[in-house]
Amino acid sequence: QNQFDQANELALRLIDQIQSSQQKITPETKEIFDQAQWLHTICEMHNGKVLKAKKLLKQIANSDSYYATNAQNVLDKL
Repeated sequence: QNQFDQANELALRLIDQIQSSQQKITPETKEIFDQAQWLHTICEMHNGKVLKAKKLLKQIANSDSYYATNAQNVLDKL
């Protein structure tokens, strides 16, 4: 449990830093953002926050994220 909490905190910090950055989003930054968002979503699921995780999964599934297909597959199974 503690590992998921720590990973979630780091993912949220990274998401916040990318979103608040004034720099142009590069493909590398987009990839890192997508990974952090996916990690945050998985952590929320493992922490039992299913409604929040579903909301995040829907956002990812409806985006151009690398994880969009994975998010939709998880949603289909919930």
